[in-house]
Amino acid sequence: MVDDFVQMVWFCDGIAGKVESTVPLPCITSSPHNMLLEHAEDDEVVPMRQGIRLRDTLEELGANVEWRGYGDGGHWVNEPAGIDAMVKFIELQSDNN
Repeated sequence: MVDDFVQMVWFCDGIAGKVESTVPLPCITSSPHNMLLEHAEDDEVVPMRQGIRLRDTLEELGANVEWRGYGDGGHWVNEPAGIDAMVKFIELQSDNN
């Protein structure tokens, strides 16, 4: 379960960083897992609009996305709120499986 989560985080980060427009992501539709997607307004590498597009695309494909937008955190994680959200999300997913 955690391996699936880590792979999805990596996958989403890769897409957000490389896709300028929304594209079909057929492998997402078969995923039974919920997703946490977090993004910071002050990310200098991946604009917030790309994170929002990724969220919207995943939702259009049927994914259950928990979105967290933060004012700061750069191209990393907002601390402590982003870390707290990750821990809570993983705990919830573990409890549900």
